[in-house]
Parts: sequence; structure tokens; C-alpha cells
Amino acid sequence: VVRLYALMTHPPNKCKDAKSCQLLLPAAACGRKHDIHVYSSSAMHGVSPPGTWLATAATVVEGDIDGATAMAVAKRELAAALPLLKPTRKMLASVCATAVPDAEAGAGGLYLLSSCDETTLFKSLVEEVTQTFKSVTGEDF
Repeated sequence: VVRLYALMTHPPNKCKDAKSCQLLLPAAACGRKHDIHVYSSSAMHGVSPPGTWLATAATVVEGDIDGATAMAVAKRELAAALPLLKPTRKMLASVCATAVPDAEAGAGGLYLLSSCDETTLFKSLVEEVTQTFKSVTGEDF
């Protein structure tokens, strides 16, 4: 998964004066196999200094990353989202491997969760936590 963090003095382009927004760029519209997820929030939510917005764009890495910096990978993989973020004051990037528990997860009373995926709305994380809760307690969350 590649993530790009952008500090901006404006909401993402096309989002007018939104104090926060959640965007999904469909893979088919971006010429990709995986969607691009963009989330932005402002000082109103306490995530950045007054007059600024913090945006996160993320997706699954589809190309080669050998020898490339995280920023180079982010610019390549998230190219469709970059026009929404410009101009930026500062950009940071990270590339992270993802991990998924094997079929024997939960054996012996040890329950493991997957690492966070590329989504910025945490739906998959909530679903996994809910399933794990039921596995551990036998009750619905």
C-alpha cells in the first residue's frame, strides 16, 4: 500500500469549501486495477493548524518499487489524485507491506488482525474487528 500525506492551505480541488471530504477515484476511471482513496480534513477537526487541510491519498501498489523512493512510488501510483491536492505546502509518502493472518489464526486463543489496507474509511478494519469480537466472545458486537 502506498500513502501520500499532503498539507495544504485549501480543501482538495473540486471540493469547494469543504471542511472535510472523502473521495473515491474508481480504478476504471484511473486506468488502474485498484481504486484510489482520498480523505481530507481541516483545522476544524483538530488535525492541522488553522487555515490548513491535511489530505491522505492511498492505493494498492501495482507497479515495481525496487530502488524507487516512497515519494516516486506515490507520485506514480497516485497520479490521478495529485491534481486534487495541488498546490501543497508539504508532501510525505510511505510504502507499506500488508499482512493477513493465516488460516490458523485464532488457534490457541491468539487472534490477529490484518494490517490496514488502502481504504481511508476503515470499513474493512471495522468488519474484521467485529468478526474477531464474535470469534472471541461468541456474541455479536
